[in-house]
Amino acid sequence: LLLFASAAALRVNLRPWNAAARTRDDLVAQVVRARQSGCTTVWVRNVPDSVDGAYVFRNGLQDAVAPIIVAPSAPPSCWLTWP
Repeated sequence: LLLFASAAALRVNLRPWNAAARTRDDLVAQVVRARQSGCTTVWVRNVPDSVDGAYVFRNGLQDAVAPIIVAPSAPPSCWLTWP
């Protein structure tokens, strides 16, 4: 019974982190699609800091999408807005 309760609690505690990972993967996929359409510099607006307390891009967005540059000087066709 204790093992079952621990496993259930672990799954509940991991939910926000799994959601944050999905959010990160979706955002990186959008940036990759932008690169495939010719953008070498992108600007991402409304970058999520966290999802239910689990950090997503508090820092490290530039590292996650390298070699693409994240800068507000990107042309408007290369701007991404996170929902």
